Amino acid sequence: MRWTRFCVVPVLASLLALPLGAIAAEADKAAEAFDSVYGADLKRVKATPDVKDDLELATRLFAAAKEATGQPELLTVLCGKAHELATAHPNGYPTAIAAMELLAAGVPGKGVWCAERVVEIRQWQFDAVRTGDRATPGEELITALLGLADLKSGAPAEGAALCRKAEIVARTIKSDRLADIDMRQKALASALKTLREADSLKALLEKNPQNGPVRERLVRLYLVDLDNPVEAAKYVEGVADQSLAKYIPAAAKGVESAPELASKELGEWYRALAEGAPAGAKAAMYARAIAYYERFLELHTAEDLDRTTASLVHKKVSAELATLSAPAGTVGASTETLIAPGKAVDVLKSVDPQKDAVKGQWKMQEGGLRVVSNEAAQRIALPVVVAGSYEFDVEFTRTGGSDNIVFIVPVASSEALISLNAFMDTAMFEATHGQGEPKENKVKVGKLQNDRKYSVRVQVLVRGDDAQVTVSLDGKRLLGWTGPHGSLTRPGDWGLPRRQGLGMGTWCSNVTFHTAKLKMLSGKAKLLGPTRPPAGAAASRDPQVGLRAP
Repeated sequence: MRWTRFCVVPVLASLLALPLGAIAAEADKAAEAFDSVYGADLKRVKATPDVKDDLELATRLFAAAKEATGQPELLTVLCGKAHELATAHPNGYPTAIAAMELLAAGVPGKGVWCAERVVEIRQWQFDAVRTGDRATPGEELITALLGLADLKSGAPAEGAALCRKAEIVARTIKSDRLADIDMRQKALASALKTLREADSLKALLEKNPQNGPVRERLVRLYLVDLDNPVEAAKYVEGVADQSLAKYIPAAAKGVESAPELASKELGEWYRALAEGAPAGAKAAMYARAIAYYERFLELHTAEDLDRTTASLVHKKVSAELATLSAPAGTVGASTETLIAPGKAVDVLKSVDPQKDAVKGQWKMQEGGLRVVSNEAAQRIALPVVVAGSYEFDVEFTRTGGSDNIVFIVPVASSEALISLNAFMDTAMFEATHGQGEPKENKVKVGKLQNDRKYSVRVQVLVRGDDAQVTVSLDGKRLLGWTGPHGSLTRPGDWGLPRRQGLGMGTWCSNVTFHTAKLKMLSGKAKLLGPTRPPAGAAASRDPQVGLRAP
């Protein structure tokens, strides 16, 4: 006898009503909860040769999983079983992929595992088309491969292997994303080369700790080429260059720990490093110099010669950073427009739905940009890249559905996800990993009303290695986060095609975005020109299209 939705949902609802620790604090308890509701059904469908009942149960498990998004252990079991059953037949692949997207969004630690499952399914779909049009499954496979490579950014060798697979597929279907893949491969090759040199230098230093030239080269490699003063500080003891010995330990502590005079000195030091740095590292050095000058100006409030001089140097260094040419291979560099600090620009006016939509159906209509589809993680990439501190003001109206509205925002070289109406009534900052969540990571704000216009402001302040993110709705502060921006990682299924890009989206809801204004407070932003490539379904980031962030 088949279980119907009417007998399953009440039992599941009673389980979901229990505290997290009662059923999902540990994986085995979540498995017990699942088995108490679906165990008999699962045994029945596995005992039959017909895959239709497998796909039916997979669909019901996925529907139930959407009700368990606040309980990660139970969500993991439901999505895992839905994926297992749905992959029994090609007709179930969309459900399997949706289950993996939901799990990745709800349990960030599962992002890589979910992305690997999606790559596997996309490969099956591509391989199944031997004749005829292979473009669509090929593009979807490329997207999945690059998305997984993006999640494995800390392992460039694995990322390079995934990019090579993407290149093979792109050449097979004659995709226009070959240039994008080529830029990724060059960036990964450069990263691998730098890391290999660092490993070689460390090996030499282990054999002879007194080798001064090797020590200094390793320190400068971490400090400048890799922009990592913390790692450089591990090897600085014994280096002959006294400026390195003096300033690296202070730089490793972060901008916020620098006292007044040290801030000025560190700013001057990083400015000098920028002038002698390789082309690819100049922006990072200038950005750190700016951060230290800003720190000095915050602490030194007296209107004297020191403050005036520091202010003038700050402007000069900011100008140097702004005039740096775009990285090699930047798409549409000749048609990009620099957004000056202090000016609010409605980037929505530059959106081309045909080029900028990543997932879902988007249309520019009277009143703004509208998403008319009803899919999971549907989003659009705004045609801008951002490096520095800024305010992002958006006006929107949800016209259908009841789920969340999402904003993807760059925070220095990292990213964060702001989700309004998550779980129907919660505002969330979905980007942190580790043992402790910020106190204001989540807050219940009540349900958003359909057909009502809202305004949201996301303010991002970057100071060296640290950042502060504040979110307000209709002028009322909702939540905030402060910490090292290097700890931020957005959920994988909300990917954008450009590093340091702004994005907006929804989950199974129809929304009209009326305005999306960006105002830079410091640093710079570039409005991309019309020659940018289509985002298509690319749930990945191009590591070369962007700016080096402070």
